[in-house]
Amino acid sequence: MAINWTTLTEDDLLCALNKPQLDLLKAEAIQTNNASLCSKIIELVVSRIRAEITASGINMLDENYAKIPPELKECAIRLAIESLHVRVPSIELTQAQIRAIDDAKEILTRVAIGKLPVSVSKNPVKTARKNAIQHASRPRNTSGKALEGY
Repeated sequence: MAINWTTLTEDDLLCALNKPQLDLLKAEAIQTNNASLCSKIIELVVSRIRAEITASGINMLDENYAKIPPELKECAIRLAIESLHVRVPSIELTQAQIRAIDDAKEILTRVAIGKLPVSVSKNPVKTARKNAIQHASRPRNTSGKALEGY
């Protein structure tokens, strides 16, 4: 059954942060005059998730590049928190957040290798088949005799 995929919003990300993390994020945005930090991180995380879905060779994407399956939204939030921490190291992660990030990465790995199918979008777009591109070259003779005269 096809379902509507979802978008990740800045509010989703901000709701997953604790008060000290939010305060540090706001201070960083003011200090660097970069109010779009969260939206950039969300865009990158959504792109990563869509790439992992494509890698499986069994899943399809939604035609809207900003949408992800609803069952991966929590993974996206966790990966966005990790990206925030990388960009703003003063935002310290809790042990629960670190465990959740590790779980999100494990889930995405299962999606990428085709062990975890995702829901079908109402606006599906086919992705490349797994191993669709093959590259081969002929064996080359690199013995001393073959290279004489070079």
